[in-house]
Amino acid sequence: MKKLSQSLLRKKDFFFFIKKSSNANQEKFNILIRRLGKIKKMPDSVSKEIERGLELIFEEKIEEAFDIVKIFEKKEELTREDNLMCQVLKGTGKLYLGKFEEALEIATMTFQESKKLKNPLVLIESFMLKFQVFYFYDRSLEIWNEFRYCEKILKPISHESSSEIDQAAALLNWLNSWLNWAGGQLDLALEFLNKSLEFFKRRGQRSLYLDSTYLLFGFIYENKGEIELALNYLNKCLDCFKGNSVINKSMQATVFFKIGDVYYQQGNLDLAADYHKKSLKIFEHIDIPVNIMQTYWVYNALIKLLLDKNSPELAKGYLQSFNQYNKDHEKWSDSRGWYNWSYSRGWYILSEARILKSSKRIRDKAKAEKILREVLEGKLGVKIIGFDLLRQLTVEICDFYLGELSSTNDLKILDDIQPYITRLFNESKRTNSYSLQSHTSLLQGKLSLLQMNMGEARKHLTKAQRIAEDHGLQLLAREISKEHDKLLGQLDKWEILKRKEVSISERMDLAGLEDYINLMQGRRMIKAPELVEEDSILLLIMGHEGITYFNYTFVENFDFEDLFSSFMSAFNTFSSEIFSKSIDRIKIDENMILIKPIESFLVCYVIKGQSYPALQKLNRFSDAIKWKSDIWEALNKAVQTGETLDLTNPLSLGEVVNEIFKH
Repeated sequence: MKKLSQSLLRKKDFFFFIKKSSNANQEKFNILIRRLGKIKKMPDSVSKEIERGLELIFEEKIEEAFDIVKIFEKKEELTREDNLMCQVLKGTGKLYLGKFEEALEIATMTFQESKKLKNPLVLIESFMLKFQVFYFYDRSLEIWNEFRYCEKILKPISHESSSEIDQAAALLNWLNSWLNWAGGQLDLALEFLNKSLEFFKRRGQRSLYLDSTYLLFGFIYENKGEIELALNYLNKCLDCFKGNSVINKSMQATVFFKIGDVYYQQGNLDLAADYHKKSLKIFEHIDIPVNIMQTYWVYNALIKLLLDKNSPELAKGYLQSFNQYNKDHEKWSDSRGWYNWSYSRGWYILSEARILKSSKRIRDKAKAEKILREVLEGKLGVKIIGFDLLRQLTVEICDFYLGELSSTNDLKILDDIQPYITRLFNESKRTNSYSLQSHTSLLQGKLSLLQMNMGEARKHLTKAQRIAEDHGLQLLAREISKEHDKLLGQLDKWEILKRKEVSISERMDLAGLEDYINLMQGRRMIKAPELVEEDSILLLIMGHEGITYFNYTFVENFDFEDLFSSFMSAFNTFSSEIFSKSIDRIKIDENMILIKPIESFLVCYVIKGQSYPALQKLNRFSDAIKWKSDIWEALNKAVQTGETLDLTNPLSLGEVVNEIFKH
């Protein structure tokens, strides 16, 4: 059985597939739905009893729920739909008991039978049971062809109003949220999740989906860097997962681990350690495939945390426990053979290398470097599966080399680092880890600074911010924008360092490299900078050749000519980078010129102050002039006639400027 970590490697191809439309088959589905007619509703007595059975399962009175199923199974007048829903209830009970093989057998049977019946509600309910089983088998990305099928079945009737259709839509919205979170589309994930939450709350029924909705909110907000919101939802989960069933204990341990991770980022190591230990205590006694994977993560996180607390002996003790856990599970597998020894070995080696790296003895540090290098080169029999293990290994060896670089001043060491960073970036692209793509680009930018390559540094910063903004990582985007502004304000300092040929350690201090490595290692969190509205000065629309087709000045007595002359000089220097979207800002004296290419035009916004809020306005303005046909037509006409547009030509241009830029 393939593991989730292996499936993650195919996430890019999968995410592309799931978004594709299948127009060729759409008409067939429409014909099928037209034949379907109205959904057959279960009698109220059956529906209420099944709901009661689910409530009993959530209350962990599972045998009482099974009694309900037994009663209905003896009734001859049950329809096929009613019988299948009873089987879904039974499968859910088996799931909560940890009887995954039996739950999977029921889920597979009910899904196939519901496809024959062509009943969307039963189909989606049985699919959700199958999804849950596959999740705990760590195989949830393997069944998305079936998800796509359910989505197409529901779509033609989704406009109809009934409790059954609303319930089916809520379940699919939840799955869509999970899918988009896994694919790095965080804002879209939140949009779907809020839709499903509305239904679950309205029903007022506690369910695995309501609880898991809070958990998924916690994951998404943690990925977005919005830590307080993440903690709020994770603590809501703890109020839900208090039972002693296998599922509740598993979910409780997952929440403990994630809360500990959040506290670690906040620098609260004592609280983080407490939650990691609570998580580990549960995970060590639950042999569910997905939990065994998570146990590796908790051991690794706890060892790293204890080293940060300067408790190396405790860390070594947990490393010994980690080793024993691996031995106990080395031959442990179910009939589907999901276990992967290589995966567990990789996490153990990473923990071992961290302990050696923290030692004061040169011999231990050298051994740590050798281990990290060899595991990344595939020489220790470890196949690195999933980007998270690769990320942590790569950051550790980069940290090691940067320490060596600081002490030796030998820039050739950067040549040793670059292949690892390139591999990390390629892997993050392949697995759609947009946060990691953005972080890696930012790291590349900081390494370019060490080589005194300002142009390359700025290109990487611009790229990092665009990736973050395009995928809902707004807090990270704000952090990168702040770093970019800081760099532009320090260009004179960098020039002085370049002339003086100062040590690499001084360059590293100015670049803030150590602080950033701590961020990538999870030792600190991004703190949202206070957003201050910029002072607007000038708005321009230009052509490639530098001809101005629109300009609007926000301040009186502004010397447009001097600034424009300086800008054109910079424009000629950076024109290729600007139009290739490599540079999004230029600093001239106290003024910041923000730049947005749109086909053959260049939109420029001149400000004083922070770039990030101003860039959001520039993006909105750029979208507006492209999609408002009268403005776009007027601009293209101006290219032919040479005229200059103003706030009244066309009128909608003035309306857009007033709406977006007037405070």
